[in-house]
Amino acid sequence: MLATEKADVLSQSKSQEPLRRWLRVETALSYAGISRSFLYQILNSRKVASHMIGRARLIDRESLDAFISSAPVGDFDCGTKIAKRRAAAIAA
Repeated sequence: MLATEKADVLSQSKSQEPLRRWLRVETALSYAGISRSFLYQILNSRKVASHMIGRARLIDRESLDAFISSAPVGDFDCGTKIAKRRAAAIAA
């Protein structure tokens, strides 16, 4: 992840500003807490919207949020952070 992107994510999460609509791959990985291979898997299957601008892939944050909120816990690998968080929330 680029240092500037990481600083953007951290500063936006601390302040109550909304996150950007379009995320770079590294930012989307840390935002969603999923693996790179899983992200590319859902992008290639067109379950999450993205666009290529030159060599940069931009991922629609709203589409990523919708996918994560609609996917059952079992659809995620057991090792991902999001699966652990969702399993803990369900158990509580």
